[in-house]
Amino acid sequence: MQGTPNEAAEPLHSLRTSVTAFAQSMAALPEDLFLTKIVNWTPRDVVAHSIGWNRYTREGCAQIQAGKEPSYFSDADNDFRRVNAASVDRYAERDQKALIQELERSFQELDQLLSGLDAPSWDADTGVRFRGRPVTIRNTIRALGRDYDRHRQRIEEWARTRSP
Repeated sequence: MQGTPNEAAEPLHSLRTSVTAFAQSMAALPEDLFLTKIVNWTPRDVVAHSIGWNRYTREGCAQIQAGKEPSYFSDADNDFRRVNAASVDRYAERDQKALIQELERSFQELDQLLSGLDAPSWDADTGVRFRGRPVTIRNTIRALGRDYDRHRQRIEEWARTRSP
């Protein structure tokens, strides 16, 4: 499928919107809530997880373009627990502002790669499959955006129950 420039820009625009909303929401959290465990993770941990996924996705998009399975799929059967734990450990900064700045830097790296793609690259079937389905840059970016939105919504709902 040959995409038009608008079709190519849609998932990137949507992802930018999701990342911006997430970063603003995390920045608005009081520091004590930012560091408070929700169930298994704190909002700080979710930000670290998101930094990792920006970088995994950037690498994964390059792998998809080369016709290779993104390396993070090796942890799919484990619900990406090892990949996620590695990000939470790697981006261990506890300072809220510094961690959000790292989130923004990691997204800028991904955005730079995605901004340089031509329209056909977004939907190119390079033969990469995951659970029988084609893996494209478009569906990878849409999945990342949904992840940002889900995390933001869950944290905002949780924070509302904690506010006076």
